[in-house]
Amino acid sequence: MDKELGRVNDRMKKSYISLLFLFVFFYLPIISILKTGLSPHNFSYILTDYYYQKIIYFTFKQAFLSTTVTLLVGLPGAYIISNYDFFGRKFLKSITMIPFVLPSILVVLSFVVLFGNNGVINSFLSHVNLRISFLYTWKAIILAHAFYNFPLVIRIVGASWERLSVHIEETARTLGAKRFFLFRKVTFPLLLPSILTSAILTFIFCFTSFAIVLAFGGVRYTTMEVEIYYLLQRSGNFNLGCSLAILQIMFLISLMFLYNKFSRLYLKEEKITKFKQKKKLRFSLDNIPIYLYFLLVFFMMILPMIAVGYYSLTKFTGYETVLSSYWYKMIFGRVYSPIIGSVALVSVKNSLFFGFCTVLLSLSMGIPAAYLRKVEIFLLVPLIVSGVTLGLGILKLFPFGGWWRIVLAHSLIAYPFVVRCVYIPLKKLDPSLLESALSLGASRIYAFFKIELPMIFSGIIVASSFAFAISVGELAATYLLYDGKYITMPIFIYRFISARRFGGAAAMGVLLMAITGIVFIIIDRMKEVEI
Repeated sequence: MDKELGRVNDRMKKSYISLLFLFVFFYLPIISILKTGLSPHNFSYILTDYYYQKIIYFTFKQAFLSTTVTLLVGLPGAYIISNYDFFGRKFLKSITMIPFVLPSILVVLSFVVLFGNNGVINSFLSHVNLRISFLYTWKAIILAHAFYNFPLVIRIVGASWERLSVHIEETARTLGAKRFFLFRKVTFPLLLPSILTSAILTFIFCFTSFAIVLAFGGVRYTTMEVEIYYLLQRSGNFNLGCSLAILQIMFLISLMFLYNKFSRLYLKEEKITKFKQKKKLRFSLDNIPIYLYFLLVFFMMILPMIAVGYYSLTKFTGYETVLSSYWYKMIFGRVYSPIIGSVALVSVKNSLFFGFCTVLLSLSMGIPAAYLRKVEIFLLVPLIVSGVTLGLGILKLFPFGGWWRIVLAHSLIAYPFVVRCVYIPLKKLDPSLLESALSLGASRIYAFFKIELPMIFSGIIVASSFAFAISVGELAATYLLYDGKYITMPIFIYRFISARRFGGAAAMGVLLMAITGIVFIIIDRMKEVEI
């Protein structure tokens, strides 16, 4: 008993260290924003000024429209993946992890090389004197958000749909219920918690979106997240930036309360239902809409990657575009680039270095936190603070810093994912196994390595993968903190897109896709850890 109490106390101490880390490096920066930005004058100015009214209105408008389009694209996929068995189902299910591991700057890059004035699609359309031009408009923002987030809807709603009770549907059919009536009165009410959960989560992601709005919105279509960045970097108005960040946090807190409420209902539905038998998908006229949906998914997921790969191997000579390895030679040849003010390869080294440091720091703080019974606070609180707001708080509290501030920001963003990934396998661990080992004389270290570690190892691998992917793809906080010296791969890509050097951006994008692709494969292999 004494050993068991000692083990618990030891873990609690480590958990308190994790709490202290969160307080010093997360809560104190947010408190510093509150101290600076809690100004009635600033709030009154923001809420009554026409310019800021437009920004707040557009932030909500684009998030609502993006969520609506995302649901329209994602719900058919959720239906197909939960009701049919077909070739490629595993792939379709795997891509539902994309919003968690794919850097948003790659979405920007994909849209530029695909839909740009000289992009792949317009190059083909030019042969028949046609052209599409919507890239730097609000429509591009909506479509990019839908492209980025529709797999999330498939993942959440699809998981709930395939667990719906077969008996309820069968009973309704035997009583003569028609298909539409069955969906409206039985299926839809049961799916509603998962639909609302995915909708709120998508809304939050779109509400705090940075790279997509920064690249496609310009001055005309600015959101609160991007405006906070502009206030700091262009205007130097720190106080007003903090006030706007506080308003954003207040909006996000209310959204998180709704998300927490509906996600609990969604998880409750998962526990009381089971998987139903899936139908074999056969080629027929009735199934043509399903195959058209597969074509849409291919267009949205695969074609952009092909376009980025193609663009990375092209160079404009002044007269024509030719195939060339020029951009890869530029990256790996240690050639100085005035666009980034450094050698291109430095951005790769920095991203990898920050990624490994983020894994070490987030794991060392996240694993002890996963042992606490109430983990919701660890999952929810960091999620309601956007990347720019977090960077603003760190910048204010630690004005004189270096690369460690970037690692700190990345670790705090990855923290909720690490806690979640370790907590899932940990709650399946039978405490009696540890008690038996300790009662038989095993040391705490021996019991951890022989019993606990094998049980949570898959969670640690997935947590490490998430932390690394989040770090190498993060742009918002990094762009605020990098001081022009610690350039990363996402910053390189954004700078080259801004300079209209799309080939260089695409070449770096291919490297970033390769890194996140490896992470994606690792996470996909660990089926027992559901996020």
